[in-house]
Amino acid sequence: YVLEKFIMSVGIMVCMYLIAESTIIPVLQSSNDKPFVECVIKLYFPFFCIFILGFFLVFDCILNASAELTCFADRQFYSDWWNATSFMEFSRKWNVPVHEYLLRHIYLGVFVKNMKCSTFM
Repeated sequence: YVLEKFIMSVGIMVCMYLIAESTIIPVLQSSNDKPFVECVIKLYFPFFCIFILGFFLVFDCILNASAELTCFADRQFYSDWWNATSFMEFSRKWNVPVHEYLLRHIYLGVFVKNMKCSTFM
């Protein structure tokens, strides 16, 4: 299982490199000659693909492989963020470990203990 995730990780990184090499770098090198809006439009789809591949790389390959190595039982690293209807729902679902950490150590500390926000600054 870990070897499978490692091979998937390498394949995803190669795909990300090929996307950057074939589509992003040429647009950025010729960006002085073209209008800004045209460059943004040409870069939107490659950056979106790299974002999705990066999400899969971190949350499915790397975290699941590390969970397998450390015998970590709870493997829900993300929820169905693609069905979110608001940004608040999206931010709760796309990164469950960060949301749980912030909820447990930051938000509950502020609201339950009536601490002032200036304590964290």
